[in-house]
Amino acid sequence: EAEKREAAEAARLQAEKEAERLSQQIIEVQRQMEEMQQHITSDIRSQASLQGISQASLPNAGSTLGGGSGIFNTGEVQPRKSTFAIAGIGGVLLLLLVGGATGLYMMLGPGSGTPPPPNANSGPADRPPEVGTPGGRKSVLLEDGSFMMGRNVADPTNREWGNQYPEHTESVGRFYIDVNELTIGEYAEFVTAKPHAPPKTWPGGKPPADRLNYPVTGVSLNDAKDYALWVSTKAKKTCRLPTEIEWEYAARNLSSSTKVPWGNEWSPDRAVLAGTLAPVGTSQDRTEAGVFDMLGNVAEWTSSPYALYKGHPESLRQRTDDLFVVRGLYYRAQKELPAAFKNPDVLLTYRQSPTADDTYDTLGFRLVCDP
Repeated sequence: EAEKREAAEAARLQAEKEAERLSQQIIEVQRQMEEMQQHITSDIRSQASLQGISQASLPNAGSTLGGGSGIFNTGEVQPRKSTFAIAGIGGVLLLLLVGGATGLYMMLGPGSGTPPPPNANSGPADRPPEVGTPGGRKSVLLEDGSFMMGRNVADPTNREWGNQYPEHTESVGRFYIDVNELTIGEYAEFVTAKPHAPPKTWPGGKPPADRLNYPVTGVSLNDAKDYALWVSTKAKKTCRLPTEIEWEYAARNLSSSTKVPWGNEWSPDRAVLAGTLAPVGTSQDRTEAGVFDMLGNVAEWTSSPYALYKGHPESLRQRTDDLFVVRGLYYRAQKELPAAFKNPDVLLTYRQSPTADDTYDTLGFRLVCDP
């Protein structure tokens, strides 16, 4: 009898481990499917529009995070896979997941307490506009809509700011976005629980106790994605980095397409751009929905690969290998980018493009979650 109980317990533990693995696979495939859908939508719009407007998943080749200069690279852009190929890949991934889910169901049986798949606990559309999330994070729900992305006031020949040209219309589905940039304290919880390597800037590998409410920095794109996967598993819903389109949609107040998060009037003292790093949510850099520090404090990772927008004169010649979009400015920007502040209209739409492995003391992230 004891042997039977031990065998049953071992089987239960194995089933729970398999359930967690499958849940993580589902989350990753959902993220890939969202990116595929954005590519498909972009292809359809391109075929329907004489201007050939593209999805905005992209900044300037090179990065000015913490100094330096962004530059245009030359070379052929990799051709986009066809819509049919993308859809086919998505179908294969879904079939694999269905097979895995079926096997897991057979292993566990009904009523076994298996965690529901991501989004299974999604509530109705009239849920509160601000909700709590794992790690103490708070988020707000942004409804779907269209907006004007990019800026025509940017000179496309400018090697630093020209990659935000031209303006073009984009559409966005509804999503939750974190009110604040992820803090050191929130990231420390993940580092301890996972465990995960801490940022190299933490003294002795420990989070600075007097700065737990400051944005975490020194994290790579993959570090940020690992955190998002951990949160998704805990929340049993898909949380991830925002796409560049989602990031700008939130920063510019949705369909209002404002010049800065607080409206259309420039006020240099509202954002953390000319001083030292500040605790999250303490500036006047706030959108109408209550999202803080989209313009300043730290720049933020997005999940979007980098390329120039369609319609840019260099868009067919830019090399974009292994580069990803970073959006927003940072606490030293006014000192390091003084020329840009002569034209504040281009600040919120500034685009940078480090590699996935790059880390900076001016670069952090926030998450979005599916409703």
